[in-house]
Amino acid sequence: MDCSKIFKKLPKKFHAHFSGIAYGPRGERKHLKTTRRFFEPLAEQLIERNVDVTLINESPQPYKDAAMMKRVVSVKIKCTVVL
Repeated sequence: MDCSKIFKKLPKKFHAHFSGIAYGPRGERKHLKTTRRFFEPLAEQLIERNVDVTLINESPQPYKDAAMMKRVVSVKIKCTVVL
């Protein structure tokens, strides 16, 4: 997922709803579980651009997935600081 063009158009502080979506013949069918693989590219862009964002997770397991997202961001921030 290449978010760079989108980030250029966003303000420095914003909120966004985040989850994968399964589509059917008539449009949006359901929200999907947020996986680490799906979220990591966005996390990297958020950290690299120093964006002040509130992400609202809309997966079927929002608390569990939000906790995973927080862990991913925390680890990536620590790795960035060490480098």
